[in-house]
Amino acid sequence: MVVRTDIDESLELRNRAKELVIDAVRPVLLGEQFDIAVRGSVATYVNSSEFKRAIENAIQAALPHDILARAAQAGAAAAFKDPVVTSTVFQTEVKDAIAAALPHESLARAAQAGVAAAFKDPVVTATDFLSGGARVDKGTQILLVEKYRELVRNGSPLPSFADVGFRSFSQFDEDGILLFLFAVIGTTNREAIEICSGVGYECNSANLAIHHGWETLMIDGSAHNNAIAYQFYSQRSDTQISIPKLVKVWIEPETIDALITSNGFRGEVDLLTIDLDGVDYWVWKNITSINPRVVVTEYIPWFGPNEPYTVKNIKGFYYPDYAETKMGYCGCSLSAHVKLAHEKGYRLIGCNRNQLNAVFLRNDIAPELFPEVSEQSCLNSRRITDMTNWIRPMVQKQIDAGDWELV
Repeated sequence: MVVRTDIDESLELRNRAKELVIDAVRPVLLGEQFDIAVRGSVATYVNSSEFKRAIENAIQAALPHDILARAAQAGAAAAFKDPVVTSTVFQTEVKDAIAAALPHESLARAAQAGVAAAFKDPVVTATDFLSGGARVDKGTQILLVEKYRELVRNGSPLPSFADVGFRSFSQFDEDGILLFLFAVIGTTNREAIEICSGVGYECNSANLAIHHGWETLMIDGSAHNNAIAYQFYSQRSDTQISIPKLVKVWIEPETIDALITSNGFRGEVDLLTIDLDGVDYWVWKNITSINPRVVVTEYIPWFGPNEPYTVKNIKGFYYPDYAETKMGYCGCSLSAHVKLAHEKGYRLIGCNRNQLNAVFLRNDIAPELFPEVSEQSCLNSRRITDMTNWIRPMVQKQIDAGDWELV
């Protein structure tokens, strides 16, 4: 009989952990974001088997920590949340090991500096790319739409947002929620406006533009983000002849309405998304030229129901400017959005799984299918409670100091 020792088990777990991590990182090498990051003369080398072997060998050499072996027993994802793995020392180790394994000088520099998206903490961010690899394709989405419509025709109970959510291009599970919602209520002109669209391919409008042919206006204050968005959409067969309208401008409440109309959008649109981490409340308040059927807004979860607080309407507001001195000073409460929604003729019908983005529906649309829900139903997760317990004391001092505005 062969006696297995603790050393044998440790080695076996370590090897398994390495295999799991390598499998997690492979989607980076195959994904569009990686290809964009190194497109050009480097792309040929990136697609070679030599490059992939170098990456795998480098990652294997950079995993000395026992925590990875232990985490393999419960699932590799646990390793990516461990302080050891997320530490600067570990990340530096991985970057240096990869850089040393890359003969191409520009890639080595990118890995060392963490500039290229594909090399930014490659092990720690692998789980994000895995979720990207599980995107719901267009064909499946079309089938889902037909199924949702069949439920409505038959008068069957509709699933909840928690049941239908998925992520193809949205930050969280908003893609699935919006697909379900528009399957049920229908569309008018399939126009969407995304305020603070980031890099363009991780937002609520991206899936609608790519898989369903929507006309979209994406506004962001970063020239870098807009350049990435243009490169992404111009090189996809789905969108290269109908690229979303990408506008680079700093978003201010006083100019947002004119900005929307000057880019050809007015009257009824199907979707408006606002996610600024800043003067979100004031931006929505000042939008009057369009009449969106669905509005998705980010909210700050450390305020309870009936606490309609927002940051002040500060020109040029940029959250990182306040991150160190005023922790949590950004955006507005769910209650502030709900109050404004009521003034504008909308009702709260739910939120995403993480309870960070609220979904509002115009009052004249499908009230029997999507009744209003309570604020508390979008603030009741354990994660929200834990976050509130931690950050609310700091925010309360800001409230007492008059930093937040009660609306």
